[in-house]
Amino acid sequence: MIHTILATDLHVPDGVRRLVKHHLRFKDEPLLMAIVFKPRRAKSDIVLFEVIENFGAGAVDADQELFEVSLGTNSGVELDPGQRLRLVLTNPDEFRQAVRDGWSGIQDLTKAIDRGDFKVLHCPRNQAGLRELINA
Repeated sequence: MIHTILATDLHVPDGVRRLVKHHLRFKDEPLLMAIVFKPRRAKSDIVLFEVIENFGAGAVDADQELFEVSLGTNSGVELDPGQRLRLVLTNPDEFRQAVRDGWSGIQDLTKAIDRGDFKVLHCPRNQAGLRELINA
């Protein structure tokens, strides 16, 4: 389990908030949880970590790697100057296994949570199992 202290001063660009709102519209792959955090190694970056029902057909990656894509200022997502968005996507089963087994792709998130350097943008109460993993 990841123990948390919720950050309140983390700046989330409006473009990232709009992207989450857009993802909330998907019916075939509903957004279950969205967390924004700042990684330690690239302080100008921002990471949007999303848990999506049915993402990747619900499969768990055999190589223990989470799907990640980097978006720059030319991506259509409004970011702060010089900022890059790293979008990490997973499904509930893969997320649970990644947390349980300490996958390398989950370590940035767990470290940010330990530092209190994150914001939960979306996680409805009916996702108690996911909420329990982050203890938010």
